[in-house]
Amino acid sequence: MLPVELRPKAQFREACTSPARLLELLEADTRDASVSPAVPVRSLPLLLISQLPRSGGSLLSQLLDAHPQVLVYPGEMKVGYPSKSNWPQLDPTESPELLYATLYHWDLAAMASAGYLKLGAVLQAPPRTPFSYSAVTHAKQFLAALPRVRSARDVLDTYFTTLFASWQPERLNEARCFAGFVPRMGRNQTSIQSFFGCYPDGRLVVLMRDPADWFVSVREHRKGGQVRWADLEAEIASWNKMADAVVRYCQDYGERCRLLSFARLVTERERTMHEVCEWAGLVFDPILLQQTFAGQPTVANTNFSDPPEALAAAVLARRDQLADSERQRIYALAGANLD
Repeated sequence: MLPVELRPKAQFREACTSPARLLELLEADTRDASVSPAVPVRSLPLLLISQLPRSGGSLLSQLLDAHPQVLVYPGEMKVGYPSKSNWPQLDPTESPELLYATLYHWDLAAMASAGYLKLGAVLQAPPRTPFSYSAVTHAKQFLAALPRVRSARDVLDTYFTTLFASWQPERLNEARCFAGFVPRMGRNQTSIQSFFGCYPDGRLVVLMRDPADWFVSVREHRKGGQVRWADLEAEIASWNKMADAVVRYCQDYGERCRLLSFARLVTERERTMHEVCEWAGLVFDPILLQQTFAGQPTVANTNFSDPPEALAAAVLARRDQLADSERQRIYALAGANLD
């Protein structure tokens, strides 16, 4: 595993002084590398899923995961720089090793070592899903396939193609798009502008949730046992900022942006996924009704201990855990954005 001091991307970039040094660092951060043939780079549109945390992004990405025409980035798509919520501002003239270090995140190697598991605060113990990936193989293929004369889009196409070539190579030929979920980037209008600058053929999905249900969920989402988002006024201001942003995106980017209701995704899953497919140019497949990772069933990412059969109803009634005064205050603050 990468040393802790090299896990921030800025420090990892500084350490990658040559292709050989990049591979040397990754040797300690990966499973056994395999020798792979040259990878023909595919320039596919990117379906970006981004909104506030606890709004359904993980759910949608897991529903898309096994669709034969979609290559879904494993876990959260942490290609952002300097943080995952910032679209990476790539300088194509930089060296290949620095470009790789900008997009790579050590979470990939951690998942390759331990398997995939994405859960909320609830202590559940499902088996981890294997993630057969080698960062060294990925990097070698990236370095070999990256064009000498390139654009930022070329860099991204090469990174995503070689990622899937080192993980799910059998799926590359049939794919029509890449897809990735990352929270909070959708609130950053500069990042979304940069995304569409790189991907004029790309698509953006923003899920929105009832603000009272959302506040209860985000308040329960802890890190190291610590409550992080419990200030009602501040969090609903954040919800309003996201709502204002998606209205602007729909105006600026037209059909390339899709506002999706979390409630509809939960209660009318099949109808909603049919609509998503039609909008994204995909053929509907029944596998879209199941949450999977690498084609294997996975569990809901929840902070609550609801039994699976009651989860759909429970997520739409989180507001019932609030005092009447809290609910009234939330809806007053959300105001016109509730429409």
